[in-house]
Amino acid sequence: MAEVERDASVQVAILTGAGDKAFCAGADPKELASGSAPGGRSTSEGGFAGFVHARREKPRIAAVNGAAVAGGFELVLACDFAIASVDAVFALPEVKRGLAATAGGVWRLPRSIPRGAALEMIATGEPIDASEALRLGLVNRVMAPEHLIPEAMRIAALAAANAPLALRASLALARRAFDLNDAVLRAEADAAGRRVDPNGALVERVPMPDRSTTNICFGGADGCDAYITLSRSGRLAGRRWAREGLLTPS
Repeated sequence: MAEVERDASVQVAILTGAGDKAFCAGADPKELASGSAPGGRSTSEGGFAGFVHARREKPRIAAVNGAAVAGGFELVLACDFAIASVDAVFALPEVKRGLAATAGGVWRLPRSIPRGAALEMIATGEPIDASEALRLGLVNRVMAPEHLIPEAMRIAALAAANAPLALRASLALARRAFDLNDAVLRAEADAAGRRVDPNGALVERVPMPDRSTTNICFGGADGCDAYITLSRSGRLAGRRWAREGLLTPS
């Protein structure tokens, strides 16, 4: 994938499984327990050879042929969108193994399908089939296995025919809308009326409607990094670090 990003002749990437039995069934639970699972080994970009966390610009399409389970499902969720064969199966069974899907599963799934359905999948570890994935909007199309790669190539060709810079800029903005966490969004909303100095730093007092407290925001040109809430008496009522999503009352 790093080579895809570097190669100017490549505009779109398609991720699919080798063979016709599975997209990716995840790591071996025994290897995970022993710490020897290849997918879990750390690289400079993170696990899964950096795929699930690495910054990317070019579109990624998942063509899911068969089971996409555990880490395999997290690979799908790290793509921009997915299509699937009729025999595809999706699951995050980590809870059944005493684990958590921390390579993106537990936060990307609720942003990909309705919240209740996502939380049920995470809590139960039970799989869904291709038709249910289509109904929930997890995949865009479902088709016979022999049509999967041709359809992925057709969609990739449509995307690749567009202006490369416009395509990447549009996707970057769309991804940012999904990637911002709620704490950042709340903090940025609270700081909507802030004043920014010439250096891009900010310190803005934002009185609350009842006048009993005041929010003071601190941050940079790209948003509110933190704010504190003071009561009328000057007592510290709360602190929030927006980037980490932490709120600490005192």
